[in-house]
Amino acid sequence: MTAFLSLIDSPESAGRFEAFYNKYIALVIGIAKEKLNNSQPLCEECAQETFLYLAKNFTKVDDLDSPRTRALVGIVASSCEIKIFHREFEKNTRIFIAATQKYEPADFDSFSSLELKSAIDALDDELKNIIYMKFYLGFNNKEISSATADSEYLVRKKPAKALDDIKENLKEDE
Repeated sequence: MTAFLSLIDSPESAGRFEAFYNKYIALVIGIAKEKLNNSQPLCEECAQETFLYLAKNFTKVDDLDSPRTRALVGIVASSCEIKIFHREFEKNTRIFIAATQKYEPADFDSFSSLELKSAIDALDDELKNIIYMKFYLGFNNKEISSATADSEYLVRKKPAKALDDIKENLKEDE
């Protein structure tokens, strides 16, 4: 809060910004949770970026209770959320590419390995990334959790889901 208040020009405006922050912080966190998988650190980062932008442009905020102000907060929070989402997506994509570049088609020289590779390739990208990180790269649940912004509980559940999907894909190929 101190960093935001240092951007405000007068003590009166600082008190007004504090009231503004307290009024809209729950809205910003709620917007962030929608796209950022309830990741607390990412939601807090979104809130920080949102209020930093709003503090820099606080002169544009008239009535704290107006629908226009609420819409402004929503638009800025959504923009920050999308920016963070894309950054995390890029990071996860880089991890996946690094994981898959280690394996060439020649590594899968038997027919059963090709079937397994096809079954894994049929998974959605999220499950495929988790399978590669867990079983090919040897990442533990905590490392996967930080890379994907999922909770460790979800990271423990997703490989089981992926393995069930692989089994189904292999049965369909028979």
